[in-house]
Amino acid sequence: MDADAIAVKPTTNVPQETLDYFRGDELQARVFYDKYALRTPEGEVVERTPQQMWRRIARELASVEDEFGRLLTVVLDRTAARFFEVTSGHVIIAGPTTIASIPPFAYEDRTICEIRSANHPAEVLAWFPDRVIYVGGGPPVWATYAPFIRHWDITRLPYDGEADRWFDPAWLVASEKPG
Repeated sequence: MDADAIAVKPTTNVPQETLDYFRGDELQARVFYDKYALRTPEGEVVERTPQQMWRRIARELASVEDEFGRLLTVVLDRTAARFFEVTSGHVIIAGPTTIASIPPFAYEDRTICEIRSANHPAEVLAWFPDRVIYVGGGPPVWATYAPFIRHWDITRLPYDGEADRWFDPAWLVASEKPG
C-alpha cells in the first residue's frame, strides 16, 4: 500500500489522549489523527498529539551533522526539552521571528509575548510583575534587554553553521550599570 493512502485512511477510533488534547473536539482530533499524525509503514499511528508531532518536526529541523557526519539530534533534543522544561509556567518574550519558531504546544503552559523595537524593555517587563521572564531572540534583543537581565542561561551547541550565536561579554555586567 502506498504511504499517501495510509496517511489519509480514516480511522474508526481516535485515542483518548488525542481527544483530550483537543478538549473533546472530535472533528479536530480526527483531522489531526487521520491527516497529520506520523504512521509506521504498516499504518500504525506513532504520534497521538500535535505536541509529539511538533517535537519531531523541531528535532528534524534542528538536526545538524558534526564534522564526522554524525547527526547531533540527541544534543539538540535534550537542549529543546530542557528549554521547554525550564520555561514552563513562566513568560517568554521575543521578537516576531523567534515567536514564529515556537511550536503550538508551548503556548499551553507558559505565557508567550511578541515584542517589537518600539516596546521599551521596562514597560514590557512591567506587563509581567512577579513573573520569571525569559528573553528570546538574537543580539539586538539581548543588547536592548541586557541591563534588565539578572541571570544569563547560555546554551552551547556543537554547531558551526549559520545562527545567532554571538554574545557580547559586556552584557554580563550591563545590569550593574546605573540606568
